[in-house]
Amino acid sequence: MKAILGCLRRILPVLFVVATLGQPGISFAATATTNAPLNFGRLGHSTTVLLNGQLLVVGGYNNATSSVATVEIIDPASGLVIYTNSLNSARAAHSATLLQNGKVLVAGGFDTNGFAQSSAELFDPLTGSWTNTGSMLTNRQSHTAVLLNNGKVLVAAGLNTNLAAINTAELYDPSTGIWLATSNNMISARSGHSMCLLTNGNVLVAGGTNSGATVLGTAEIYTATNSRWTAASTMKFASFDHSATAFPNGQVLLA
Repeated sequence: MKAILGCLRRILPVLFVVATLGQPGISFAATATTNAPLNFGRLGHSTTVLLNGQLLVVGGYNNATSSVATVEIIDPASGLVIYTNSLNSARAAHSATLLQNGKVLVAGGFDTNGFAQSSAELFDPLTGSWTNTGSMLTNRQSHTAVLLNNGKVLVAAGLNTNLAAINTAELYDPSTGIWLATSNNMISARSGHSMCLLTNGNVLVAGGTNSGATVLGTAEIYTATNSRWTAASTMKFASFDHSATAFPNGQVLLA
């Protein structure tokens, strides 16, 4: 599991963000076998592994391609799939991030009218309730999010309401519920990129597409200590909707 800690794979329009059982803030790809299907067919949803091992399935599109607010929980131990309380706002192509306190931060995504939104809310597994928290500074969907070592959440790039790629990034502080912009904007506007937490606590963003649908080979680094973006080496092959895997030696495999 250590080979893929801290990484996020971008698959548009579906965003999967999961975390290691019992280790808040650590991400890895996980699968679960159940005896029952989801109660609700959905696309563009998020799936988050909670600290108790259950999977939280949030939002997405229904068959009519309208975003929904329904939420389900998969229990791999029993194979059961049950409804829990719905989101306060319907959303699809949003981000979902497990926080260090065990709550799940859901942010942005398409609303029921097909527009990118800035609202965010928190799921508390102990009560099954959703609580609104501070809104992002920018409306965005199909963005990436990663939990930093200091407990804050970094959200980067994505598409705005006009479906244009953006280069803004911002930080969510769970202790205050407030979003703040990073010290500078990202070098390139992008969506369909990969985002990976490195062993040194910094974040690598690579590839994706710009608003002109050009596939990018550029990459950049977010430095956590000064909240700034700087250019990284260019990829050998431009890529989008690819995977990013961090290894214990600090190297990252993009595929």
